[in-house]
Amino acid sequence: MALMGAWGLGAFHGDGVEDRAASERLATPVSTILTGAPSRGGMDEVAETLVHVRSGGTNGSGVVLRDDGHVLTTAELVGDAEEVRVQAVDGPELVGAVVGVDPATDVAVLMVQGLDQLGAVLGVARDLAVGEPARTIALRGRQAAEIVTGEVANLAVTVSRGEDEGPLHGLIGTDIVLDEPIEGAALIDATGAVIGITTAVGDGDAVRAVPIDLARIVARDIIATGGPAHPWLGIEGRDLEDADAAQWGVRGGAKLLAVVEDSPAMEAGLHNADVVTQIGHTEVTSMGDLVTALRLLDPGDRVRIGYLRAGHHHWSSTVLGEPGGAVS
Repeated sequence: MALMGAWGLGAFHGDGVEDRAASERLATPVSTILTGAPSRGGMDEVAETLVHVRSGGTNGSGVVLRDDGHVLTTAELVGDAEEVRVQAVDGPELVGAVVGVDPATDVAVLMVQGLDQLGAVLGVARDLAVGEPARTIALRGRQAAEIVTGEVANLAVTVSRGEDEGPLHGLIGTDIVLDEPIEGAALIDATGAVIGITTAVGDGDAVRAVPIDLARIVARDIIATGGPAHPWLGIEGRDLEDADAAQWGVRGGAKLLAVVEDSPAMEAGLHNADVVTQIGHTEVTSMGDLVTALRLLDPGDRVRIGYLRAGHHHWSSTVLGEPGGAVS
């Protein structure tokens, strides 16, 4: 199994992201291309909360986060650009300013002046189960919205990237395959609520998405400060093998392969081969779970850690630091 680096990201939990009920949106018809199962009602309304995003020579989509012009898309699509071109359904092409990006989660936030769109209805990815129906919906320029139907296949996908970039953890995996991968499209559940932002990072044909729960946290941070805060635990690890999980009576965990000298993890007394099973009140069944749980926290937060050592459960606590900085 591939080695996975484990620091974490957090948020300042500032004001910002706001959910909107479907009844609050004013829908106008938009034609759609349907691939797969028949479309259910409301897809026109979902398409109205999307935009086409052009960054240099790269095209993708974005999800309108709220009605003040903020849009969610991917850091991979935005790249180093300070401005992108944005176009809503049947609308003019507008300039979108890049508010901030977080390559570690592949999330980017745009601000588009003059974008007269209501925010998407945002779902809750943590309530998903494997086998549930899911659809991707994307805008490709002035073409009709493209909808592809499938189901949730995995709730904790990790994809590797280049040597200079850490892996993406905790992605939603699906069995949906697109003719051409697209960044920043909406992954929606059976009700039409957005549960993820699609990413084309990594190998493989099936669509993967950043969970909307995580994307919202990162977006709040970016809108408040221009970028995310990164709490640091100071470990490297990998998913616990299924056989070991069964032997120890747990659903899974994050097995530590290295503990950084003078890190918060070392302060907590963690050792190589320990298996983290809980961060605060959050169960950890994989490295993706561990990293995602840390992203809900800030540097300076004290966190309680549950872990197995030689099959016996223990608790400890530590204060999260910042990468490269001293532990407070």
